[in-house]
Amino acid sequence: MSEDALQGQGGAPAEGEKGGHPEGEPQEGTPSQDVGNGPSLEAMLKEEIALKERYLAGWQRAQADLENFKKRAAREQAELRALVVEGLVKDMLPALDSLERAIKHAKTGTAADEATARGLDLVMGKFLEFLEKEGVKPISAAGEPFDPMRHEAILRVPTDSVEEGVVLEEVQRGYASKDRVIRPALVTVACKPDRQSAGEAAAGEPQHLDSGDELLESRADRVNDQSGEDAKPPDTQGAAD
Repeated sequence: MSEDALQGQGGAPAEGEKGGHPEGEPQEGTPSQDVGNGPSLEAMLKEEIALKERYLAGWQRAQADLENFKKRAAREQAELRALVVEGLVKDMLPALDSLERAIKHAKTGTAADEATARGLDLVMGKFLEFLEKEGVKPISAAGEPFDPMRHEAILRVPTDSVEEGVVLEEVQRGYASKDRVIRPALVTVACKPDRQSAGEAAAGEPQHLDSGDELLESRADRVNDQSGEDAKPPDTQGAAD
């Protein structure tokens, strides 16, 4: 076989091939030209995860803001309703006080007055039922320890039969709506008699300690004037003539 024939069979690659590989196909061990032209798959995945987390955090904040808004709106609505009820009750209190005094007066009269008192009790019960429905209840006073947040002392009465600081009598009923005091109860409070007023204590008379007590007594007199329980003073001028 001639030398030219051996060269034709052997080593020269075919047309369109370089080094025995087809044209356009990357050789083994050689990176593709497209890999370095854009972001890698791992970088794209990290970017998408970060974007998802930002969207999720924003949605969670929006949900929290919405819940806070709902709670704040409900609280403001409840406070507004409480203020409306409080104003209504304050307007009703003079009528309730007059009704309560009428009941007390009727119970001390004749049998016909007692029947009237029972009817007035029914009316008073309807009022109290309405107030309780709106969350308003009378403040308990007589026999309770004096509470300056719910009671207003108009008189201190020296006595040894009751512990000091206990409410002896409710002069005017107070009302409260849950934790809000609409009107404190006007009360008399027991106190220990001192040496100077031992005689007054034995006689069961109120104790006069300072000018503050005079203010309390004047307040009590005004309440009694409204209830019509004060006795009229005798006409001494006619007797002197």
